[in-house]
Amino acid sequence: MTENNALDMTHGASSADIHGQIFDMARPSLVHSNLRCLDLGCGQGDFILRVKENFPDIEMQGADGKIYREGLGIKEVDFNKGLPFDDNYFNIVFSIEVIEHIENPRLFVREISRILKPGGKAFISTPNIESLRSLFSFVFRGYHASFGPKDYPAHISPIAEYDLKHMVTETKALAFQQTHFFNNGTIPKTRKLWRDVFPFLNGKLISDNYMIIANKI
Repeated sequence: MTENNALDMTHGASSADIHGQIFDMARPSLVHSNLRCLDLGCGQGDFILRVKENFPDIEMQGADGKIYREGLGIKEVDFNKGLPFDDNYFNIVFSIEVIEHIENPRLFVREISRILKPGGKAFISTPNIESLRSLFSFVFRGYHASFGPKDYPAHISPIAEYDLKHMVTETKALAFQQTHFFNNGTIPKTRKLWRDVFPFLNGKLISDNYMIIANKI
């Protein structure tokens, strides 16, 4: 199946909750002038619009395997073949729930490193295969949550936090800054959120997605 057909399974959509948490964490970095930002795997452009509405002076570009919304200047890109952007061009690169779609995640991270300016920042999020929900699925079903039969072939690369941190540091140009675990985990075998039942809980085990933040050296 082609990359475009695999991406079609998600209809270019992502979680508004995840978008909101990433935007709040990125906000301090977005207040500076003359910024060039890129949303890789921008889908329908919801995150691009969120940034533009709050920071209209930012140069905000997008790229995806298919153009889902016209009028935003989004580039159609095959992420498995590298990125068609100049070296050291962007101040901030967002990759929101994309790397799990990629055949070669390490190439993808190296390309993010290449197109970032020194001093730039990368925000890379993906499903958390170390959550209680995902571990429960792996033990009893043989596959991680978000990587089962209904997710294939859209989600093909499950990546643990440990591995993604290594992918970042292996570039020799990106420095790991922090991991953020989204407060969005669901209780195994239910549709209830941990935060709604146990609001005092947080962290890796009850987060269905996580994000690595890295700086370009």
